[in-house]
Amino acid sequence: MIKSMTGYGIVQGKVGGRRVVIETKSVNHKFCEVNLRLSQRFSVLEGKIAEAAKSFFSRGRIDILVKEEAVQPGEGNARIDLDRLKAYHKSLKAAALALKLPGDLRLETLITLPDVLITEEPLDLESLWRQLESLLRKSFVALEKMRQKEGLAIAKFFRDELKFLSGEVQAVEKIVPGNVEHHRQQLNERVARLASGVELDPQRLAQEVAYFVDRTDISEELQRLKHHIAHFGEILDEQGPLGRKLDFLLQEMNREANTLSAKAQSAEISQKVVNCKHCLEKLREQVQNVE
Repeated sequence: MIKSMTGYGIVQGKVGGRRVVIETKSVNHKFCEVNLRLSQRFSVLEGKIAEAAKSFFSRGRIDILVKEEAVQPGEGNARIDLDRLKAYHKSLKAAALALKLPGDLRLETLITLPDVLITEEPLDLESLWRQLESLLRKSFVALEKMRQKEGLAIAKFFRDELKFLSGEVQAVEKIVPGNVEHHRQQLNERVARLASGVELDPQRLAQEVAYFVDRTDISEELQRLKHHIAHFGEILDEQGPLGRKLDFLLQEMNREANTLSAKAQSAEISQKVVNCKHCLEKLREQVQNVE
């Protein structure tokens, strides 16, 4: 089943008595890369969160944001991070001066800024992780559903393009016999013009035609390309990560198309090959977003 590497999931719930919001989003990446933005209370669980994400997803850049509601007055033993408070005050004061904004910065405003007011409460890490892990998994599932939904749209696009590509290859197969006969007639006419009144050697003419056929024979390339198209369609129904497999197969298909282009001695065939290569390029762009 095709799955996209792009998606977004958001969930909220209670962890350690506070409301927590988890946002998980992903974009395409060659490997599985996890980036975390955590509120201070969960920084100690960074390793576990990253490990949970890598065990759930196989590919993609996974960005996880875990934020929680501000500390309420009277909740645990709280202290103010003076260094952080001074840094906030300095930056905001400079901004107010640059923007010529009136008014003073009040302490009750400053302590609402992130990580200024810190609670020094005893942490039961096992309990905290169990609650957070449950919420994380829900956000992963929400993200996965979106990736699967987008994957269905990508799979439909693939099947439509494969149908077009198969049609162009079949069209080339039909053109080839007529192309050989056309070359035979052209050769007859040219020799007749250049050797007016001289009897033509049918055997020599047949040799030239045979040489042309051998030099422009694309039957093997067409058969391999048809096989690759069929294999591509079969892979779409497989389970697990398929992006790398499809990417490799497209490289092989492009190789066959390039050979067809080099051997083509007909404007009609060349146009069909150009259409094939354009189709393969569209497929390649979409494959980059497949898990």
